[in-house]
Amino acid sequence: MNEPREIAKFFFWLSLTLLLIMSLLTVTAKYTNEKEFAHYAAAAEAEKNPLLCENIKNLRLSSQCYSPFIQGGYDCTTEAHPSDACLIAQGVATKDDLFCDMVFFDNKIPENLECRVSVFIERYSDEGLSDCCHIK
Repeated sequence: MNEPREIAKFFFWLSLTLLLIMSLLTVTAKYTNEKEFAHYAAAAEAEKNPLLCENIKNLRLSSQCYSPFIQGGYDCTTEAHPSDACLIAQGVATKDDLFCDMVFFDNKIPENLECRVSVFIERYSDEGLSDCCHIK
């Protein structure tokens, strides 16, 4: 009778511990991503060099870094090997999800989805890419 209760307590505490560890790792990663974004976005803007945005590991944040350059007239489709983040920012600027299909095909399904979602958010919200989680 006592053994099932002990097993249940063990799994409860194990699950709670794993949940806390995962939460801590998620918060740490988010803080690191935002810090990295702030650093490289400021450097890219200061040096007027959009290629510094490539140093940002998070695809969504990297595309946000490219956005001011795209709006200023930078066109990454003319590059020999354009970055995924730049192409996403280009698609968002044009608000054209068909652009996403033209540049992300075959095995680029996650990038295509990220591009389409970003275009959708830009098209149907006032916040755009700057605050992706509050769609009105």
